[in-house]
Amino acid sequence: ADKKRPLPVYPKVIGIITSPTGAAVRDIITTIKRRYPVAQMLVYPALVQGENAAPSIVSAIEKANDDGRAEVLIVGRGGGSIEELWAFNEEQVALAISASQVPVISAVGHETDVTIADFVADMRAPTPTGAAELAVPHIEEVVEKVVTRKTRLIRAMSEKIRRERKRYETVKSSYIMRNPETLYRQQAERLDRLTEKLVKEQALYLKQTHIRINELTNRLQRSHPGKKIHESTIEVERLKNSLIRQMQAVFSRKEDEFKRKVSLLHALSPLKVMERGYSLTYTADNQIVKSTTDVKVGEELRVRLSDGSLYCQIQSMEEDKNGE
Repeated sequence: ADKKRPLPVYPKVIGIITSPTGAAVRDIITTIKRRYPVAQMLVYPALVQGENAAPSIVSAIEKANDDGRAEVLIVGRGGGSIEELWAFNEEQVALAISASQVPVISAVGHETDVTIADFVADMRAPTPTGAAELAVPHIEEVVEKVVTRKTRLIRAMSEKIRRERKRYETVKSSYIMRNPETLYRQQAERLDRLTEKLVKEQALYLKQTHIRINELTNRLQRSHPGKKIHESTIEVERLKNSLIRQMQAVFSRKEDEFKRKVSLLHALSPLKVMERGYSLTYTADNQIVKSTTDVKVGEELRVRLSDGSLYCQIQSMEEDKNGE
């Protein structure tokens, strides 16, 4: 049921898919002409029985959809045996009806005849004549509705005109219309009041704005960046001078300490000892000689004095047994 599409209420063009020579097409055309003569009918001829009936019906449905003029399709034929109606039980016919973009009324056989096409169609009619009656309204009913609505519209318009005329007369006879200057006099007075209010509020707003500007100006002067820059410059200069003094003090301390350590180093230097007549003796491999046991006769030695070195060869050795 949710796949069934509603039929158009007042279709202008009705498509008829059936045999053009059967009684069904005559019944449909006669009924539509009698009920709704303003409608146009398009007959799409198709075979409705026999081996080629199903493809013919499918072709006619597709042609009607491609044509695009018909607003509703009547697909069917007159009564007959189940074999004669079998084309409307074919799957391809059912699929074509289901795929149709135009709503379809099935009208196959008599009221007791039921085919698969009846279940697939958007509306089932018991007979071709019944399909024509479902497809279009009765012209007399349409005319009656039009006349009824026309009468209601005339009555409604007449009532509206009467109310508007009465309203017009009321407005026309009102005090303000008889004395129109009252209207603009009141508005002029209101305009004067609003103008006066606007001037006062504008003056108050300007005064408050001026006070606010003065406050912000004073705050800006107190927090002016130039003042902060000047203060920061003084602070930087003070820190710079403090840093210079501290660096000079550090340099002075380090210089005194360096001099003390140089003096100490100078005092402990072997060269100072050598200036008093001492010397250092080294072997050929630059090892200092501390005892006679460190060398042997014939070995070459280097004697380091305060002002140079002497290269000697041991001629003989004498051991001091008394430590003198």
